Amino acid sequence: MIVKKIICLILCVLLMSTVVWAEKPVPEFEIASQTAVVIESETGQVLFEQGMNEKMYPASITKIMTAMVALEHGKLDDVITVSENAVNQVQGTSNIALSPGEVMTLEDALYGMMLASANDCSIAIAESVAGSEEAFVQMMNEKAQALGAKNTHFTNSHGLHDEEHYTTAYDMALITREAAKNPDFVKIAGAKTYTTSQFHPESKERMHSNQNKMLQPGTYEYEYARFGKNGFTTPAQNTMVVEVQRGSMNLICVVMHCPGEGQKYTDAMQLLDFCYENFYKTKIDDAVLNPPVAKLKGTFGTVGQVDFQMEGDVSVMLPNGVGVEELELSYDVAPSYKRGAEYVASVTVSDNGVELFRIPMTGIAKETITFYNILKTIFWIIILFIVFILCVAVYFIVDAERKKKQRRKAKFRRTLRIKKDL
Repeated sequence: MIVKKIICLILCVLLMSTVVWAEKPVPEFEIASQTAVVIESETGQVLFEQGMNEKMYPASITKIMTAMVALEHGKLDDVITVSENAVNQVQGTSNIALSPGEVMTLEDALYGMMLASANDCSIAIAESVAGSEEAFVQMMNEKAQALGAKNTHFTNSHGLHDEEHYTTAYDMALITREAAKNPDFVKIAGAKTYTTSQFHPESKERMHSNQNKMLQPGTYEYEYARFGKNGFTTPAQNTMVVEVQRGSMNLICVVMHCPGEGQKYTDAMQLLDFCYENFYKTKIDDAVLNPPVAKLKGTFGTVGQVDFQMEGDVSVMLPNGVGVEELELSYDVAPSYKRGAEYVASVTVSDNGVELFRIPMTGIAKETITFYNILKTIFWIIILFIVFILCVAVYFIVDAERKKKQRRKAKFRRTLRIKKDL
């Protein structure tokens, strides 16, 4: 039952991940970024999108996936010894000047990678967790596929340009949504500054500042920003991921291929403000539903009914002015279900005839006293009676055979006596 609930919740999240409204609010402004998306973290609903499924080069926002995989397979106090490969491979790119043989914790390396966008830290992390960067990248791609990021393929752990290293705004939102479930990731990616520890003679103290200006005092500071990551290469242009929390809404904004460094912040802030001003979060509870009752079928006919319900209340993002009571509900429930089968159905939620999302429902079978139950009872009575008769018959047959043998033995003994007397 628990497994079914988990599956239903996962299906609910996946089915709610791409929402289209009949009268979806449209921004009056234009953004400079080529592609962008804003999703609500809990529901996964898309509130704004522009080319969200176009394949783009991510640059250093790749490191969100690197951090997530590292945190899943490593511990913050794991000790990393920096290799020559980690240092030499990224010379001339963003780094914190690690030295071959330098020792640091995974936590220090993650802060260096996420705040200073250090490519040498990325490779050092990958080698420490998986033995090689190639093996680590395979883990990254497997994780992306498991999350449903179908238009994503990584070739390295840092995001330096490669023709085969690509993702989409929507895939990056999915990846970030999963990463944000880990409090260590949020703490690291959301830190304004960090000073590394000196726990070993071969470790060095360094201070990092978060390069995402939405988390720092100044022109682009955004009051509700929780964490963010920037990226830039010439082919990718400016890329950025930021998550903000305002009230009950956690919004993830991804902008890609933005021509100006400051413009990416402006784009993100405009989109976030637009979504907060034009959408609200509410719940659809079981009381709103009125699903039809299905028949429960047995071998000899109807044996009861199947009642359907949601697995708890469902959070939903709606445009301002659209109430839950105004939504149209249609039910995908079969007229009948076989006894002992899996009772699965769904309700489609629409606004003005346009489907918003679907909510899975599970059925509870309720058997009642019916003709089938009566026949079943009679059937078992007959079976038991037949078994009783067979047992009695076997007893008498065995007893008759036993007596027959006794008579033969008695007759044989009498015959022997007669012969002796003669």
